[in-house]
Amino acid sequence: MVVAPLPLAGSDMAMNPRGQSHSREEARASTGPVKSMDPANSKPIIVFWRPGCGFCMMLEGTLQAADLSYQRHNIWEDPEAAAFVRSVANGNETVPTVVVGDQAMVNPSICEVIEAFAGSDQGAG
Repeated sequence: MVVAPLPLAGSDMAMNPRGQSHSREEARASTGPVKSMDPANSKPIIVFWRPGCGFCMMLEGTLQAADLSYQRHNIWEDPEAAAFVRSVANGNETVPTVVVGDQAMVNPSICEVIEAFAGSDQGAG
């Protein structure tokens, strides 16, 4: 199931989980090098989330605006996903938690996710 991001009323601005705003065009532009990567060599973006998490919705909306595909795991419905999040978040169920390749990030900015994704083709395969 994919949840559509909530648009900001009357604005073409999006916010990342750290509350930094940027235009959707800036989000797309920041993925220029990513789009040129060979998808067969890149690793998936995995987003661990829970219902009602505003930071999760903002991050997912920004990933969608940047045309990046990702997998979702609801930690309230998937005990293994919840256990994984606790293992990388000091025992807490902090979301969003994002994994790109072998890098786990707790409540990352969109820039951190894009940088990890852009570098994920190195050593993949």
